[in-house]
Amino acid sequence: MAAYGWILRRDSREAVWVQDLTASTVDRTLVTTRDSVRLEAGAYEVYFTTFGATENSQRGRGTLGLRTHWTNDAKYWRLVVSPKRDVARVVRFQNEGWDDEALWSSGTVGNRTARSTRLRVSSPAAVRIYSAAELCVRDCDVARIFPLGEEAPVWEMTRENTRAAGGMERNRLFDDTVELAPGLYDVLFETDRTHAARSWRANPPLDPLAWGMRLFGVSGDVAEFDPWRGPEPIVSFTEIGNDADLEAVLEVDQTAHVVVVATGEVGSGDTIYDYAWVETETGDRAWEMTVDASEPAGGDKTNRMETAFLTLEPGTYALRYVSDGSHAFGDWRRREPSVPARWGVTMFPLEPADAPRVRVLTEGDRVAPVVQEADEAGETLGDLPPDESLLFGAANLGNDQEREGEFVLESKSRIRVIALGEITDGGQYDFGWIDTADGSRVWEMTRRNTREAGGNAINRLYDGILELDPGRYVVGFETDFSHAVGDFGGGEPPNPEAWGIRVFLLPPSDG
Repeated sequence: MAAYGWILRRDSREAVWVQDLTASTVDRTLVTTRDSVRLEAGAYEVYFTTFGATENSQRGRGTLGLRTHWTNDAKYWRLVVSPKRDVARVVRFQNEGWDDEALWSSGTVGNRTARSTRLRVSSPAAVRIYSAAELCVRDCDVARIFPLGEEAPVWEMTRENTRAAGGMERNRLFDDTVELAPGLYDVLFETDRTHAARSWRANPPLDPLAWGMRLFGVSGDVAEFDPWRGPEPIVSFTEIGNDADLEAVLEVDQTAHVVVVATGEVGSGDTIYDYAWVETETGDRAWEMTVDASEPAGGDKTNRMETAFLTLEPGTYALRYVSDGSHAFGDWRRREPSVPARWGVTMFPLEPADAPRVRVLTEGDRVAPVVQEADEAGETLGDLPPDESLLFGAANLGNDQEREGEFVLESKSRIRVIALGEITDGGQYDFGWIDTADGSRVWEMTRRNTREAGGNAINRLYDGILELDPGRYVVGFETDFSHAVGDFGGGEPPNPEAWGIRVFLLPPSDG
């Protein structure tokens, strides 16, 4: 049928009555049903749908009655439920709460939406899966359970293991028990761009609220994985405000499995402003918070959270977290995340046995090798050093430029860095940096360490002296697509030819 009604028992999610041709009269495309059903005490949901049996059902409507079409009967469509005795009452429809007993619920899911969780199974467990979705040959909805870190699912919703869910033919329902061995599992439910809750393209399933996935524990020790309810953290940087640069140096003496949870800020163009990473003693990044791997953290869309499972082999590591000059704990410029106090990064042992394998050597603010910096707007540290002391220079830069160079220090030395670029509360757009040869960053321009350079508030100047150990260094400067030499508009700094970076070697007697 293209348009019909039904009654669903709320607790069992079973359809106790569905309109069909039984006890009905048919007049061309109009079906009139007068029926009765005996209902046990309880709560029931009443539905009526008019989307049609397929996505094409409502196309080709009749015009002026010249061609019969089922939608011409729309003015007659209705569903009336009348108790024979005064034993029922109508209550406001509730689309939440019916799955409160679930171990995990995706909620009722709309188009282009992914819902996921992780499970910890501590002993062999049986889990009931209740899931309604659209299944077709390809590019439809997905419901799967994976062992952590593996690509092959231990369970997947398919046409073969599901049954018709009512409504459109592609609506399918899985309602059965799955056995899970001890371990960690990723659970995923994801919809495509059409036909889902609140945007049906054809008749929905008999249980429209089930569009999604629910898990119910049947036996064994299984729970939703939450590192905040497990062992004490190894190290934690939380409630992090603006302009932070934090580091914890870790020593691992045996292979350790850890969980890193980071909450930060992702801006337009997928730029990350507040984020965390783990680097090895050679400067390589063992893990880094990314846009693709993170998920919404609640509140503003720029609030993102990522949970990473890492295996750390013996060695030395650094856990890092940096934030820019706006939208952080204590200074929310937009809507705050669901758990504001977790803004930052925390590392947990995966199991209690992993905790003693990781030792924190140092933790706190990362100390930059700064000897002296200009503090006030427009202030400098005096005249420029002589040209022969220039280690690297890239100035007078226009849009979309990236320059890099190297210099080598034979002994511990002091250098003077003068850099002029574009930095706002929202991020760094034209800026410079210095890295060691292995990729560890020792200095970069930030909103915090620069001063207004004149002409426009976004023009920022750094003038400072750093003390660096012997070694080879890489210095760079990059500009974005606007606001640089030749494109300043009305906001040109007093010395536009200095747009870029210069690094000078200072004699031992300086400072």
